Amino acid sequence: VHPDHCGACGIPCRVSFAHELEVACQVISEVPTCAATQCEAGYVPSRTGRCVPIAERLCLACLDSSECGDFEGAQCADVGGEARCTIACALGCPAGYSCNAEGFCAPPSGSCRCEPGDNFTGACRLEDPDGLLCAGALACVNGRQSSCMAPTEICDGVDQDCNGQIDDGFRDARGAYSLDIHNCGQCGVD
Repeated sequence: VHPDHCGACGIPCRVSFAHELEVACQVISEVPTCAATQCEAGYVPSRTGRCVPIAERLCLACLDSSECGDFEGAQCADVGGEARCTIACALGCPAGYSCNAEGFCAPPSGSCRCEPGDNFTGACRLEDPDGLLCAGALACVNGRQSSCMAPTEICDGVDQDCNGQIDDGFRDARGAYSLDIHNCGQCGVD
């Protein structure tokens, strides 16, 4: 567990993934891993060591906090009488949200329902071809709600665009990371 030898000799920890500002060698799930310790604004280190967006699941209907993000401060809470994903105010509330009396971010109206006068971006559920659920985004603009849209795919081992293919646009037909010079052989190798 050394910054120049993380998990094995000669494997240095360097900023390699999107939105990372600082990394360190940490033990995650009993394995030495180069993990993000500081991220760009709007992102936070996850429990798996990657920078994830803090607002990706805001206002998503939830049953428990595990559905709301893999980072400290993500929680399932009562927002306007409904169980919705939110984040602790200490992480910083994104545009369209404010800190409420309970200490978490919510739309200023106090509800995730898209009402006249509301202007925020919230999360919604998409389904991939195999029936797995993914987080999408919708916009509420003065009470008018957009359709649920998939985020853009990034190279990180996750299917962001919810099409059933992990890192499409980065991997060729054989599954090799050969389509992007900034992710050569694996994500983050420039």
